[in-house]
Order: sequence, then structure tokens, then C-alpha cells
Amino acid sequence: MTRRDTPPLILSLAPPESYAPLARITLSRAGYSIISAERWAEMSQTPDNAPKLAIADLECEGIGIPPSTPWIALAPRNAPHPTRTPIVGLVERPAQFHALYRVLQLALEPTPRSSARVATSLAAHCRAKTGSWEAQVVSLSRDGCLLWREEPPPDGEVVTLDFDLPNFGRVEISGHTVYRRATETALVFRDVSAPEGRSIQRFVEEKLLTR
Repeated sequence: MTRRDTPPLILSLAPPESYAPLARITLSRAGYSIISAERWAEMSQTPDNAPKLAIADLECEGIGIPPSTPWIALAPRNAPHPTRTPIVGLVERPAQFHALYRVLQLALEPTPRSSARVATSLAAHCRAKTGSWEAQVVSLSRDGCLLWREEPPPDGEVVTLDFDLPNFGRVEISGHTVYRRATETALVFRDVSAPEGRSIQRFVEEKLLTR
């Protein structure tokens, strides 16, 4: 998300069991200020500190949400998407961090990310048509990474890299370069297997929780 002096205020009206374990805490570490209804009632309810968005169970039908505040509905699996305008997204219960993060980004950020990104320092071996080389993964998300190397690969090249993901083992994944900036190259991953995607997502969430 875009860095701000004050994190966006998110009002949570959903009970703890509507969230996956640690999902709310991880959202807070990712840059969102998640507050309960009780905390909101204690705050000075002025336009300056009104919540940017609310999260609530679908069944509440918006009760308790400040007027004109958009909200994310947490719902049972396969629940139909309601047509009520203030609802900006439907997330299956118990709501996982990555699903909530994606909807929050789309609803609030001018340049949204599809998944959270964390800073890393991971040695990686890279292969492409032009040869192979060593590099360093300096940031990582479920959908891509930022590589550091003194001589980056050409724009648009397909790169396969493998690296050790602490606590999760070796990962081999392919992506294509989307931009270069000095010694840094951004890769967007493609055809990510389910196990590798889960490993990267869990790694990212653990990093968010410990920073």
C-alpha cells in the first residue's frame, strides 16, 4: 500500500470467529488501522477521523455502519453478491488476510496491489535464454518480486529463479520482467503452483507479523 503518516481507519463490526486466525493483526501490520465498534464509540466521531471502510458480516445488513461508509461483507461460501451499492467486496468466512487485503487495496488505494509485499534478502539463482546468474530477492509477494543485480536482465525476458524460503524450503518459480530501475528488476510471477503460492503467502504473512 502507499505509505501514509496515518493508516486508513477500518471499522470492524464482524466477530472474531468471522476472521481467520491472525488476519486482523496481519492487516494492522500491513498498514491498516483496524478498530472495533467499542473503540469507534470512544473516539471523537468527526469527519476527520471517520472510517474509510467497514468490515461486517453480510447478515448485519449494514446496521451500525456509519452512513455512506463502504463496507466489505464477510459471508458463507457461495453466498450471492448483494446489489447494495455500499458493499465493495464479498469475502468468504473465515476471512483470510490475503482476500481482505486484495479488496482493501482495490477499494482504498490509487495504485492497488493484488497481494502484500515484504522486504527480504534472499539469495536466488536465475536462469533465462540469455544465460544464468546469481541475484538477490529484495522484496517478495505472492504475485512477484524485486530482484537486485548489478546487470539486470532485459525488459520482457522470462526468468526462472529458485531460492530458499526460510521455514518453507526451496521454491522454483518463473516470471517475466516488467520494469528495470538501475540495479533492480521487477518480476511478475506466472503459473504459480498452489503449494508454492501458499508457501510464499505464509512467508509474507509471518514477515508482516514479526516486523
